[in-house]
Amino acid sequence: MGTFDGLSNLEYLLLENNNLESLPEGIFNGLSRLGQLNLYNNELSSLPAAIFNGLSNLQYIYLYNTRISRLPEGIFNGLGRLAILRLHDNELESLPAGLFNGLGTLQYLYLNNNQLKSLPAGIFSGVSCVQYLGLKGNELWSLPTGIFNGLSSLQELDLGNNNLESLPTGIFQELSSLRNVHLGYNKLNSSAASLPTGVFNGLSSLWSIDLGQNMLERLPTGIFDGLSSLGRLYLDGNTLKSLPAGIFNGLSRLWYLDLQNNELQSLPAGIFDDILNIWFLYLNNNSLSTLPAGAFDSVPYLGNLFLDNNNLENLPSGIFDGPFRLGTL
Repeated sequence: MGTFDGLSNLEYLLLENNNLESLPEGIFNGLSRLGQLNLYNNELSSLPAAIFNGLSNLQYIYLYNTRISRLPEGIFNGLGRLAILRLHDNELESLPAGLFNGLGTLQYLYLNNNQLKSLPAGIFSGVSCVQYLGLKGNELWSLPTGIFNGLSSLQELDLGNNNLESLPTGIFQELSSLRNVHLGYNKLNSSAASLPTGVFNGLSSLWSIDLGQNMLERLPTGIFDGLSSLGRLYLDGNTLKSLPAGIFNGLSRLWYLDLQNNELQSLPAGIFDDILNIWFLYLNNNSLSTLPAGAFDSVPYLGNLFLDNNNLENLPSGIFDGPFRLGTL
């Protein structure tokens, strides 16, 4: 008799928070109605290639923090109803080509905090319905051209805390539903090869961009053009020394702008004129020695302005006479 023989009506199998070191081949045979399988927080380092065979109704697999270092080819074959796959916080160094083929209903894919150094071309071509893709906290140096093509339902993409030095041209061009993109804590610089011209073009639904903690010395002119829905922009922790005039033009919905911990020495006149809805503005920990007259005259909703740890010697007369509602200065 197998461990779960006779439990053909089982829909939930919760084996998390144990000390399981291995699973026998066929241990889940006969569990054709199983919808959720929890295996997280165990000591599994590998899985049999056919471990999920016959589990065609499986919708949720939780395999995080199990010390898995490799996944066999075809391990997820036949899981046509899978909606959530959590593989984060493991020790994966690579993914087999075609690993996610056939997972057309998958909506959430977590690969965060592994040891992935590269991704096979087309690895995500089978998950066209995915809405969240987490790749944060890996060791990725580059991305294959077109790696995200076809992911028109993707709303959040987390590439933070990697070693990315550049982004391929058109990397986001098919992500028409994208709302949040996390690129913080990488090694992106200001070269055209690192941040290609028009890298965010066509992303009219984009609401949040995190470019903080990179190696940006300047911002390409027009990099944020057309992002009329953008609400949050993180540029903190770079080495920005100046900002192009008009860099924030058209960002009328922006309410959170983080420029702290850079090397800004001055600001162009009118730099904030188009961000009418700004509420949080972080300019602290820079090298600003002065501010343009009327710098904040066009931001009526400004409630939190941070200017500490700069080199300000004087402030223009009436700099805080605008119609804003400062609660923190």
